Amino acid sequence: MTTNSQHAALNEFAEWIPWVRDVRERGRAVWLEPISPGTWSLREVLTYIMHCDCNSMEVMIPNMAEGTFFVDIEENNRQAHGRRSSTRIGMR
Repeated sequence: MTTNSQHAALNEFAEWIPWVRDVRERGRAVWLEPISPGTWSLREVLTYIMHCDCNSMEVMIPNMAEGTFFVDIEENNRQAHGRRSSTRIGMR
């Protein structure tokens, strides 16, 4: 049985489908173009978020389970910044 919150989450994700299709149709160049002048590209933003998610799962959550919650945010940002241009995001 699906709850209202599950329906809401599915509807929210469904709203992304047209955007993803548009990105796919525009091709590889869309990943490398800055979102606006002087800003990061879509690829850089997504790889930064991917790094932060991995750091949360691999560092922050285990630390919380052990009763400690100190994360060097500046170090995390430095690592993520370094990976934002080198991480591969696949496109057809």
